[in-house]
Amino acid sequence: MRIVEIIIKIVLTVGFAYLINEFILAPLGNSLPFDYPTAAGFISGMVIIALDFLFGYILVELLFKFIKNTKS
Repeated sequence: MRIVEIIIKIVLTVGFAYLINEFILAPLGNSLPFDYPTAAGFISGMVIIALDFLFGYILVELLFKFIKNTKS
């Protein structure tokens, strides 16, 4: 059961990270700047991806905490 929960968390984290990047950061003009062939463009792209996954992970943990609190 724990393995299934981990797989679900990984899938939801990736999904939330994609949604954050696509619908929140992209309209602001801060989407993945990989089209700049410089180290700064690459590093800023990596930072944006890391923040996407961080916020996605926080949302997933809050979702699971909410589900566990309402179940018991």
